[in-house]
Amino acid sequence: MERYLRILDYDKKTSVVYSMAYQICKFSQNDSKFLEYRPSQLAAAACIISINIFERDKSQEGNSFFEKRNGFLLLNTNIWNNTKVVGVTGYSISMIKEPLCALSKFIRENLTPDRLEGFNLEAILEINDFKLDSQRMVLTN
Repeated sequence: MERYLRILDYDKKTSVVYSMAYQICKFSQNDSKFLEYRPSQLAAAACIISINIFERDKSQEGNSFFEKRNGFLLLNTNIWNNTKVVGVTGYSISMIKEPLCALSKFIRENLTPDRLEGFNLEAILEINDFKLDSQRMVLTN
């Protein structure tokens, strides 16, 4: 988890992201369904979730960090879904989107207050890996 936050450039920004990601990782140990995933996948998902919560909480309306669909925020997975992060971690977004979705739903169902309120969690499963197309990144369909 610490390595992922360093790669995502959130290791020095705030201890809030680190603490939140750490608590999410600990929380995932409360349910045996998370044994299906590698600890590194859950750490990646925890980092993505905590960064999104942090950015939402600190942002003002109109922040370009998030995309909206049908009035809901989409988790920003572009922080992970790029050549730098995939190249260093070895995990594409398709390799972590299932644990990301499961962990997000687990948080929504079991924590009060719901820190993921306002996010469209179902859209996580629709995320595609990027592909290089003529030296620029585009998402595959």
